[in-house]
Amino acid sequence: MAAGIRQALQDHPKIECRWNTQIESVSRDPVDGYSVHFNPTGADIGFDHVINALWGNRLKIDATLGLHTDRAFLMRRKVASVIISPDLNSILPSATMVLGPYGDVVGYPDGRHYLSWYPTGCIGWSENINLPADWSRPLEPAQADRVFEASIAQLDLRIPGVRATVEKSDGASLNPGVIFSWGKTDVDDPNSELHQRFDVGPQTHWGSYHSVDTGKLSSAPYFALITADRICSV
Repeated sequence: MAAGIRQALQDHPKIECRWNTQIESVSRDPVDGYSVHFNPTGADIGFDHVINALWGNRLKIDATLGLHTDRAFLMRRKVASVIISPDLNSILPSATMVLGPYGDVVGYPDGRHYLSWYPTGCIGWSENINLPADWSRPLEPAQADRVFEASIAQLDLRIPGVRATVEKSDGASLNPGVIFSWGKTDVDDPNSELHQRFDVGPQTHWGSYHSVDTGKLSSAPYFALITADRICSV
């Protein structure tokens, strides 16, 4: 999906892509539309419609327009690992543990394996719309090693063969990322709102500012269609 989106953005003649750019804020004028403030250029660019499809920083940008939420939310920093095994015959079966502590093993035909164990991989927790500054930095090598080894040990207890595959791999890359979700307690609480990821979707303000609460990656294409239809109907 990601490769298809990147190719479509690159090929579309009416899409201008700005890479390595950070959105600082959005301001609204009832007559002139919206001004989006970019860094590092410091430029303000005007738009008729704005789609805020950010992930960890979506609420932060909404707040620059005075849009706030009373709903409890969590920002979590989670680390997953990707290894590459040269022996394609050793690909592990894909599996997901969903009761109690959970994790994932995803084997791809090209020899890549995605490995995640939530109890050790969740290394950050915040209830603030401003993400902690250190979340944008790579993990220190010692911390990365601890998280990786602890995750592999737990996965191997449940899926024998994980450790053996790791040992004959060409190395591992750790991918920290942010998880945004509604709720205030962790996944070990059966009543946590984290287990209700369905109450999401695009919210449109003033008919032209669209804040897209994706919820899960699998729902993004559907919400993109809804947002596009709203813009085209104006």
